Amino acid sequence: MNPIYNGCLSTLGDVENAGYEVLLQDLFQNLKSYFKQFSQKNGLCSYQTMEGIIKTTRDYLSRLTMLKETCYKDAVERIHFHLVKEYIARLMRKKVSKKIPDELQSMASQILNNSKLIEDCCSSQGSRADWLNPVIPSLAEIIKLQDTNAIQLEVALLARNFPDITKKHIASILYIKGNLTNAEVRSIQDILDHCERSMDSSCPKLFSYIN
Repeated sequence: MNPIYNGCLSTLGDVENAGYEVLLQDLFQNLKSYFKQFSQKNGLCSYQTMEGIIKTTRDYLSRLTMLKETCYKDAVERIHFHLVKEYIARLMRKKVSKKIPDELQSMASQILNNSKLIEDCCSSQGSRADWLNPVIPSLAEIIKLQDTNAIQLEVALLARNFPDITKKHIASILYIKGNLTNAEVRSIQDILDHCERSMDSSCPKLFSYIN
């Protein structure tokens, strides 16, 4: 392609992104206080907190119905990405470690419930970012599983679907599983060195935005 044409496309993309940032900045600011609650004791699994996030999101979206359909769906897709990204970020930052399998299973179930709220809200509003839907359930499954080999398989699947995930991200999730030895954690992380991952620049990125 002509480099001038590519430059114009890039500039238009930057303008579009800036426009959506302005359009959604009030919503994302309002959601900050809710996401902070996930950092509190037992807050990560709070269904009520996620319900507050979803209600705030729906109320905000009701004010955007005057947009053209394509613009509205673009906005919903960006909101969908933001909700998933922020929830995972809180999941990885919260230094909670549980050793009892029943506690880990209960936590995984509650995380799944929160994931379902996000998916149902965004899908009902026409989000086309359905590629985001498996990620939180996959993390919940890693938290729930007790067999190391099964955890390795789930991590490999997660890495195939989200190739920008790193060992640091995996370590943050495995920290929650306080019944793993250091050797087991390393063996699970090392799966990333052996599983098939597409690093094509066209692949959608999620974990690259999560520190």
